Amino acid sequence: MATDEARATYEAFEAKYPEGNIDQSRIFNVIGMLSQAIEAAGTADDVVAVAKQLEGMEYESMWGGKVFMRPQDHQAIQDMHVAVHTDENIDFDYDLSGYGVLTESTVEMASMDSPTTCEMKRP
Repeated sequence: MATDEARATYEAFEAKYPEGNIDQSRIFNVIGMLSQAIEAAGTADDVVAVAKQLEGMEYESMWGGKVFMRPQDHQAIQDMHVAVHTDENIDFDYDLSGYGVLTESTVEMASMDSPTTCEMKRP
């Protein structure tokens, strides 16, 4: 597990939903970033204000590293973890299968330097 927070989240989820599964952990980043943007905007109703708060946001992910919201096109830039599906050296399995994902390498801030041709229109 990348952090103590991630481990605690998995353990709490397993305790509450023993037959459940967190297989889309990136959703935690989306919810966390949106929450911070709403708080900074002071409203959830003004979507333009919320979107402006997201532009350029850096968010510390509980999965390790950060997520950066590229202002030009609102693409989330983050570490890309290359992993294997295995039953060796895993802390948490998926679908009660005994198999989980083990990270073998990480590309830090993947696509950070990729150009964009986006011409996003803002209100």
